Amino acid sequence: MNTGFSSNLAGTKLPHAARGPLRALIVEDSEADFDLIVAMLAGAGWSVEAERVEERAAMRNALATGKWDVVIADHSLPRFSGNEALQLTSDCGTDAPFILVSGSIGEDAAVAALHAGATDCINKASLARLAPAVERSLAGVEARLERRKAERALRDSLDRLTALVNASPLAIIGLDLERRVTLWNPAAERIFGWTQTEVLGRNPPSVAPAQRDDFQRYQDLAISSGSVEAETRRVRADGSEVEISLSVAALHDDEGRAIGTIALIADIGDRKRAEREITESREQLRALSAHTGKAIEAERARIARELHDQVGGTLTALRSELDGLRKRIDTDPALAKRVQSMDKLIDTAMTASISMSRSLRPSMLDHGVYPALEWQAREFEERTGTHCRVTCNDEEASLDMEQSTALYRVFQEALTNVAKHAKAGRVTVELFISASTVTLEVRDDGCGLAGGALGKRESFGVRGMLERVRGLGGWLDVSGQPGDGTTLMVSIPRRKPKSPKAGT
Repeated sequence: MNTGFSSNLAGTKLPHAARGPLRALIVEDSEADFDLIVAMLAGAGWSVEAERVEERAAMRNALATGKWDVVIADHSLPRFSGNEALQLTSDCGTDAPFILVSGSIGEDAAVAALHAGATDCINKASLARLAPAVERSLAGVEARLERRKAERALRDSLDRLTALVNASPLAIIGLDLERRVTLWNPAAERIFGWTQTEVLGRNPPSVAPAQRDDFQRYQDLAISSGSVEAETRRVRADGSEVEISLSVAALHDDEGRAIGTIALIADIGDRKRAEREITESREQLRALSAHTGKAIEAERARIARELHDQVGGTLTALRSELDGLRKRIDTDPALAKRVQSMDKLIDTAMTASISMSRSLRPSMLDHGVYPALEWQAREFEERTGTHCRVTCNDEEASLDMEQSTALYRVFQEALTNVAKHAKAGRVTVELFISASTVTLEVRDDGCGLAGGALGKRESFGVRGMLERVRGLGGWLDVSGQPGDGTTLMVSIPRRKPKSPKAGT
């Protein structure tokens, strides 16, 4: 017979604060004992919802259809036993604690029941122990559920970690303090060529004898400092070398003691090859740029000489011939006027020839870099109205012609930028020549540099100056703040002057 019972019907004043609802499945053939058990639980502060069963089928149905907080069973039933009830509870897989209540169970039977899974055994003569037993049992269930939850979370975390390790494109290698492999993921197999089975429990075969000191140093550093990063080389199973980047971190136990290391390793061979190719390409471009610059300067010098020697000489000869002709036609005013016009055209052509010759290669460079810079500064001042002065610690110093030309071109480009962008009223130039270096500083009091100005793709002037200076083994720096002017600094190693060669 199934009997529902509510604590509100017990008529017993609760001696404890209310604990909340308690759903109890009670296996009992005595309705009076059922009522007593419910009353004891209600008296302990629970709001009891109980169901009484006394047969196997009824209990199986109750376990299948209800969610119970506790199962309390009499040990001796007419058509059922407490042991059978315990087995049925276990078979149904419920987490509810099972408490055996009896007036006749012996010690051996009680111990056997506890070994079989019962949470507690209580004599009906000591029902005062029931409420504390239920409370302990419920606490045990809660702890067990929390433990299971934690175990599931741990398993899930381990599963995710295992999936991450297996799917990682980085080689992940774990070592113990004896430097034996404890972890070797699929990426490590791909990079180095050894399988996990081949390396577990061994020192990593990817470390060649010549690399052992390097390997041990990284392990020791990781354990002493916590982590270390480096780029190095290791070997593959086929004997070839592989360039790697590695990050090694120490592993610790619960008490903080080091128990080994774990390393994340990437194959950077392709990246390193690409970097070397880029570096080689840049060097080739710089060499080509330097060669092109030299060729351009040589061609400028050649054209400048031809303008000076051939065009200038031809214009001079033409003027001489014109002077002779003028003496013969003084009696003809019309012809004299035409001769005078031709004389002016010759003057214009000679002035243009001289200007083009100087632009292509100032003859002042033959007298030294300082005179050439000073001449360029005067020309700039006359053309723009911007005050420009050059000072030098050694005005008589001579430089290699290639260096003199490069400094002159850098200065020329710097003044061009001042004229275009700076809106300056004054430019101050300092040339300092020592036994080993040559330094050129150009400062203006203009509007300064806007943010990102030097990073613009169209800043070809600055890039051209930089390449010229790099080709001479020097450096160039441009600095300035908005409204505070701009400073260009160039420094190159000084070379001894070379003897001039024919055709240069």
